[in-house]
Amino acid sequence: MLNGPVSGLLGAGRLGIFYFAWIIPAMAGVLILGLFFLGFLLRLPLTTRLSFVGSGSLYLGGAIRVEMIGGHYAEVHGFENLTYQLMAHAEESLEMAGIIVFIYALLRYLAAQYHEVQILLDDSQQQDKDANHSLVSRENAAA
Repeated sequence: MLNGPVSGLLGAGRLGIFYFAWIIPAMAGVLILGLFFLGFLLRLPLTTRLSFVGSGSLYLGGAIRVEMIGGHYAEVHGFENLTYQLMAHAEESLEMAGIIVFIYALLRYLAAQYHEVQILLDDSQQQDKDANHSLVSRENAAA
């Protein structure tokens, strides 16, 4: 949705790597969010911090860097060719790889911080468990 308005602001000429003009406000947004979360990132353990930065680099490398290269290529050669389609595939693959590495880093962080994680899928089972625990506690107190 930003492509049209930003392209209009840049003029009617060739935009080169900014052919997909949405990346200009996206880069500004990434910078602002990066500064906002910098304190959080610096408080993470080193391996988690490096994994987060690496996953973000993979994602942004696809979403912005490869998009810039693909935009320049599309402006000159068009969209309907194998080379552009391969660039688009590389872009999407880098984004997915970034998400996968981020999920892995989150799971590693959780495993290091919390030795046991319980997931409650059915609230009625927990209520039964709480009721049984309460009953056992009363029986032990009576004995």
